[in-house]
Amino acid sequence: MASTWSNLGIRLMATGENDGTWGAQTNDNWNRMEDASDGIATVAVSGAVSLTFTTEPTSYADENGRNKVLVFTGSAGSTQNITFPNIEKTYFVLNDSNSILTLKAGTAAQTVTLPAGKDMAIYVDGSDEVHNALANLQTTTLAASGNITASSSSGSQPFINIENTNNGATAGSLKFINDRGAAGVDGDLSGTITFFADDSDQNNQEFARIEGKAVDATSGSEEGGLDFYVAEVDGTVTKGMAIAGHASGDGDVTVDITTHDGSSGGLKLGGTLVTSTATELNLLDGQTALFTTGKAIAMAIVFG
Repeated sequence: MASTWSNLGIRLMATGENDGTWGAQTNDNWNRMEDASDGIATVAVSGAVSLTFTTEPTSYADENGRNKVLVFTGSAGSTQNITFPNIEKTYFVLNDSNSILTLKAGTAAQTVTLPAGKDMAIYVDGSDEVHNALANLQTTTLAASGNITASSSSGSQPFINIENTNNGATAGSLKFINDRGAAGVDGDLSGTITFFADDSDQNNQEFARIEGKAVDATSGSEEGGLDFYVAEVDGTVTKGMAIAGHASGDGDVTVDITTHDGSSGGLKLGGTLVTSTATELNLLDGQTALFTTGKAIAMAIVFG
């Protein structure tokens, strides 16, 4: 009986076969398994790449398509196709090139796009499809000591869902924590959300920001604040509104339109700028009383 080969190209020798060479064949098999389980290969990308993989090898060869970790390098630019062996196998792929890589296998029934500078865990299903192995990752706790980036070349993506399937009134939350490891200080930021987009010169510009902060960090008298910033005429990101706890009364909160000047910026109602200043608006508090008093004086003059 002749040898057969596994999905990973491991030679399965028949009983009594390869007399005198069984040890060498076994060593070749172990080398192939080592490559498949933890081997690392660097692949230069100067154009389209087809990874090497022999399905029925009779001797050992260091083939990049058999390795577990693939590091792609090069400066070809644009989008390049990377064809994987059409076998059932998982890979860790690191794109250290400046190209966008389209990862495919066989007839490319399904492909995966890997941007430059990004890494991905993928699997080939052996039926012409490549899949992002972590595309629908589910976990109880995800911890990271550095940055987490979600990237996509598709429109309206990426998006992040926070879903609670419990039959109750509560829901998920997004929590920012500033843990100094020491006493908190007035003005400490607790979290920031920033909004960036390209300007007309394709500079990635900050257009808006939301900051949560500790206005008063005194234990037992804590006051929080939420500040809203937007880029104004010269691109400077300026605070336009501040919501904060009020020190003078429990349960009081202030909303401050910080740029309101009554002439060029500040509060608008129905799209129309309120041109009165806060001082002028405060005078209106007594308008009814002033009108009543004035009316009485006028009637006294007319009717004696």
